[in-house]
Amino acid sequence: MWFKAIQEEVTILADIKKLEKELWEAADNLRANSKLTSQQYCMPVLGLIFLRYAWGRFKMADAQINESRTQAIGRQIPIEPADYTTLGAMFIPEEARYDFLLNLPESEKNLGKRVDDAMAAIEKQNPQLAGVLPRNYTDLGDDLLAETLRIFNNPALDEDGDDIIGRIYEYFLGKFAPAVASDDGVFFTPKSLVRMIMNVIEPKRGVMLDPACGSGGMFVSASDYVREYGGNPADLMTYYGQEKVEYNAKLCLMNMAVHGMNGRILSGDEANTFYHDAHSLDGSCDYVAANPPWEYTDVSGLCKIATQQEIEEKNWSLTPGAHVGVPPQEDDGVDFHERMGEIHEELLRLQTESNELMATITRNLEELGLHKHLEERQ
Repeated sequence: MWFKAIQEEVTILADIKKLEKELWEAADNLRANSKLTSQQYCMPVLGLIFLRYAWGRFKMADAQINESRTQAIGRQIPIEPADYTTLGAMFIPEEARYDFLLNLPESEKNLGKRVDDAMAAIEKQNPQLAGVLPRNYTDLGDDLLAETLRIFNNPALDEDGDDIIGRIYEYFLGKFAPAVASDDGVFFTPKSLVRMIMNVIEPKRGVMLDPACGSGGMFVSASDYVREYGGNPADLMTYYGQEKVEYNAKLCLMNMAVHGMNGRILSGDEANTFYHDAHSLDGSCDYVAANPPWEYTDVSGLCKIATQQEIEEKNWSLTPGAHVGVPPQEDDGVDFHERMGEIHEELLRLQTESNELMATITRNLEELGLHKHLEERQ
């Protein structure tokens, strides 16, 4: 079982890394041929990835809804946006769907405005995204924008069961601005670790907090967990998040919306979990899911980045102790029995000093006439 699970995880990661590289190279080549800086190109590209991924999830939910309707008997009730939310997707108005934008006639001379309108339509449909989605796509120019839309029309972005938008986002962020990404501590939590956390806390109903929510992967996994047990997270779960980096908080809201979720996400200095309980949730949460501290350097006895071959050599054991080992013990040159004798003598000396001090305090109290008074109060 462990072998199969690890193999699947390795295969998924390899496919995503390949996709990241392909998308980045294509997008960066386009940027290089334009007059835009990386900073000007960054957020619009991330917005298009969001739009593409949202459309992929919408398609899957739409297919399930239509299939269930063909099997239903009697009067058909109208399809509502909540039907998509229940299936973990976001309802997308027709003019905001990726295929609508992709298939606009070549004579369309205002593609940037169409994409801006698409973002506005999604925000109108999803109030939690108000002011979150990027705009000003007219700055890209129609030719560059059309080619970027074509590049991101990649079937791999339709894959279900993985937080692809979070992975692609952080890869692009690291490429666009490596210094910003590292300075802000932007790191993606592996899906296997997120899932393990969900298996530990078992979220099924109630209030959940992620105090360093990043791109929202914990919330996505929690909702998947609820659905696996037959529940609707929109009805059963309430999500709160804190994230000191504002653009991470925006991506979190985008990621949750894509999966048909809503949440209260705060960002900025007042949302720094080290100093602030921004939602005043102390003692009010049913679940808290936090990314454990990361150390990216091998430290004997503490942590180790194990290769697949090393894991296989340990019979696929993921027990930390099987890999991290123990820290080396330095010989201080002191005989153990000799040192224990010294410690015992020091303890006896300290006990004698303590007894003498108590006796002195008692005599002083007696001289002041306070000793009997204290005894009466006791």
